[in-house]
Amino acid sequence: MVEFVLMLPLLVLLFVGIIDFGLLIREHQLLNNAAREGARFSSLPRNQIATAGDAGQQAAVQTGIQDRVKAYLQQETQSIPSGFVTVTVAQTERVDLGNGTSIGASKITVSYAHPLILANGWLGPATVRATAIFPNLY
Repeated sequence: MVEFVLMLPLLVLLFVGIIDFGLLIREHQLLNNAAREGARFSSLPRNQIATAGDAGQQAAVQTGIQDRVKAYLQQETQSIPSGFVTVTVAQTERVDLGNGTSIGASKITVSYAHPLILANGWLGPATVRATAIFPNLY
């Protein structure tokens, strides 16, 4: 009985750590899927942002992409502020086809601070970040 009482705090700590790490992995997977959905949505021709176009149109498209990412996260019972969704559209990514061909791509980065259960006081929150890149269809 004494041994059990001595080991119980360690076992509880281990159990809570496993749960916290599992939640962190789940949220990382959700962010990956949300970033992928946002990149797929931003690569559609209707979401093309002109490089020298109207600033209002650019803001509207970026807001639409952010809303799409947030809607995906809310569907999965996860919500983050829109300020944590970073949208970069029409970025040129190098594609190695043997001749150094470049294509236009949409890149979406989603990040936020996940509060830890055990170490919230002395380690602070863990930053969870996901990035997805899709080739533009325009």
